[in-house]
Amino acid sequence: MNRRNFLIWVPVAIISFIAIAANLLNKLWNYIIGPKLTEEQEAKLIEKRIQNLERTAGLEKLREERLLKSKIFICDLKDLKKKEGISFVDFNLRPALAFKGTNYEPVLISSVCTHLGCTVQNKLNKGRLLCPCHISYFELETGKPLEGPAKTPLPMIPFVVEDEKVYILKNV
Repeated sequence: MNRRNFLIWVPVAIISFIAIAANLLNKLWNYIIGPKLTEEQEAKLIEKRIQNLERTAGLEKLREERLLKSKIFICDLKDLKKKEGISFVDFNLRPALAFKGTNYEPVLISSVCTHLGCTVQNKLNKGRLLCPCHISYFELETGKPLEGPAKTPLPMIPFVVEDEKVYILKNV
């Protein structure tokens, strides 16, 4: 490379380096200060934050209730059905279902599949509980797995019936 070409390419290289550095600094600055939102976008963001706070407050109320009480009302005995379960949250804040069993006694069972933790459907499928994620079937009365990849039974939820009302009991 001769001296003349060198003097041409050096300013080009310097200008290119400055342009790349300026672009990089601009992107870094925009990342640090964040996007510029319109008032409407900012209002929607605040609304979503409020919804998340309300959801969190609801969970904390459930957690408080479970700390202070030894039993929690689930439903009236007359509201239980044989083919469709009533969804509720157990003492560990996990989803569960309440059915009327074959002997007309309540059946309260966890609805968290023991295979990979999906939620079991609340309607019976040919008299069985179905986990739709990997097609596992469970016996309602015992939680025993009947078909599919699940090998462990669904846990039964301890309960008591008082004055025609069903309550779940704190696990001791």
